[in-house]
Amino acid sequence: IIVQPNAGLPETFDDGVTRYNVGADEFAKYMKEIARSGAGIVGGCCGTTPEYIRAMKAESEGLPAIRITPEARRIICSGSRSVDFDTNIIIKDLEITADIDDIIDQAFELAEDSDIIRLHTPPTGKLLPDIVIALQELIKTPFAFSVRDEKEADAVLRVYNGRPLLDIFPGGQDSRLGPAAGNKFETIANKYGALVYEHNHRD
Repeated sequence: IIVQPNAGLPETFDDGVTRYNVGADEFAKYMKEIARSGAGIVGGCCGTTPEYIRAMKAESEGLPAIRITPEARRIICSGSRSVDFDTNIIIKDLEITADIDDIIDQAFELAEDSDIIRLHTPPTGKLLPDIVIALQELIKTPFAFSVRDEKEADAVLRVYNGRPLLDIFPGGQDSRLGPAAGNKFETIANKYGALVYEHNHRD
């Protein structure tokens, strides 16, 4: 947990200068209690200065460090919704057409009864990153991407707001990917924090 508050609320004084209404010493005392309550990292935002940070450090000296061992959970998320991939989830495929309005209508329908919407590489002439940018402004459901190569993966993961699922089929019976594709996609996924789900031909 990271806590980085403002120095109170801004007030405009007679001299026309805006100042925040919590001083460095008072701020440091508040932050010490926040650290005691479980925050692992504390800092300051608007209205704070190096003086505030020094006071906070001095006030919190000697507090025990908080060490958290994260659970090994595979979470997929959009900018506002998350899904645990290891639970029973519903993934539905969105058909990429030439009409962006049709794509958006499909996505709204799929979002009503699915946990993840999967987008496949579209036909030539329609760029997947452009579609993702348009959709994620309207759709809260997390996305999965099924792409042909690392270049396509990099392009779409670069614009996605959240942690997506990268859905690949290396070495599968109907695969367009070679047997070594998994490692290459892992590199791209690690770069952007995506989760890779690698099928085999029986999936």
